Amino acid sequence: MLRLTTAEVGNHVERFRAIYRLSLDDPADSGVHEALVCHFSEYALAFMARGDRSELRDANPQVIAQFMAHGFAGAIKA
Repeated sequence: MLRLTTAEVGNHVERFRAIYRLSLDDPADSGVHEALVCHFSEYALAFMARGDRSELRDANPQVIAQFMAHGFAGAIKA
């Protein structure tokens, strides 16, 4: 499921490359980056809620979700 999602994100970014390039390169426009982080954070939390997290029982899901979300958003920006 994670691989399919990653492929879908890649396809989406390719389709809207020009828009992302304009908005993510503009230091005055942080809205798109923040929207991406919010979306990926919510998705990561939902993804983790559906799976067996027994090995992560002591981990903070919010921290994991934020880490993943910022990683995806950073990769898109790069």
